[in-house]
Amino acid sequence: MHHLECLACQFGVPQGSVLGPLLFTLYKSFVANVIESFGVRHMQYADDTTLYVALEDANTIPVLSDCFRAVHHWLDLNGFSLNADKTEAIVIGTSSRQAAESPSLLLT
Repeated sequence: MHHLECLACQFGVPQGSVLGPLLFTLYKSFVANVIESFGVRHMQYADDTTLYVALEDANTIPVLSDCFRAVHHWLDLNGFSLNADKTEAIVIGTSSRQAAESPSLLLT
């Protein structure tokens, strides 16, 4: 017979619990409100969030940059960390459009 020791969980839920993924998803889903307040479209799956916009006018990049900073701030305030090594900005389009937009995509 195996001896199981009970430990009090003071924060969050124990790793491997059934509620863990559900509670994480509910907690993290509030970042969608931050993103939507900027009018930026997004997708979330588990711990990944993707922001995407069409580069239609000169205001698009500043709005995306402001949204990114607000998301980063929200994550910091709520105990999440942003992995800079997995954070990217990708411009898809003609080479002339990429050359015109890429320098302005500094999302720091």
